[in-house]
Amino acid sequence: MERILASPEFQALAPFAVALVVTLALRATRPGWTALAVACGFLTIVLLVNGVTVTPLTGTRKIMLIALGAAPAGLALATAIRGRALAATFAAGAGLATLWVFWTVLSRKSGLDLVFGVATIAYVVWLVSGLHGLAGQPLRAAAGGTALALGTGISVLLGASALLGQLGMALGAASGALLLIAALFGNVQPGSAFTLLVALTSGLLGGAGVLLAQLPWFALLPLLLVPAIARVPMPERLPRWLTAGAVFACAAAPAATAVLLTLLTQDTSSGY
Repeated sequence: MERILASPEFQALAPFAVALVVTLALRATRPGWTALAVACGFLTIVLLVNGVTVTPLTGTRKIMLIALGAAPAGLALATAIRGRALAATFAAGAGLATLWVFWTVLSRKSGLDLVFGVATIAYVVWLVSGLHGLAGQPLRAAAGGTALALGTGISVLLGASALLGQLGMALGAASGALLLIAALFGNVQPGSAFTLLVALTSGLLGGAGVLLAQLPWFALLPLLLVPAIARVPMPERLPRWLTAGAVFACAAAPAATAVLLTLLTQDTSSGY
């Protein structure tokens, strides 16, 4: 049994399967609750690769904790706050969360290295604000979030850390399950809790790849375009599943570019 749980195949499939089941169970509930399905999918990979261990509280474990709390926090804040105030609260919270995760590293940096640290905070805030703008459009939010998480996960896996990459790809798989249900059946409204979870976690994982490992900073730049490209206009009469697929394909283009940049950097550093 332990061998099965530790296998890459199982760890790749489990977050998708869990999120799929929970999304089906929650899709007829209040708007925003299906974001908890993605959180459950992410919790699955956390338990598989980390268990319930919290100490020592490394940067990666901080990201795990933030990710697991993002959806419930997003639901609570969306209930209490509306409009621009909610967007501003999410942006401020994202900045503070990023500072907390990387404070130990940033406090030891100076000069250009410190600039990269500040840029990482701006990067995370940009993603959170951008994807939040899609919160009222379930298909676009799910497609953009899936592309963002998968692009981040694969890039970090190739250029920085296997563990960080696993987390990102699991988040993408869980988001993909939500996208699948939204495309096939509709009646899925993940809302701002979903966009906060995916954008914040993806941003932190990408930032960790740069600040804590060897991911080239410029590989993340195409990912900044994902929220904007997920807004690409589509013909109104397209079937729901075709709209979802088309938006995902468009949003996946900058994500694939990020992966390609990472691969090219790896080839260069290897001397090929």
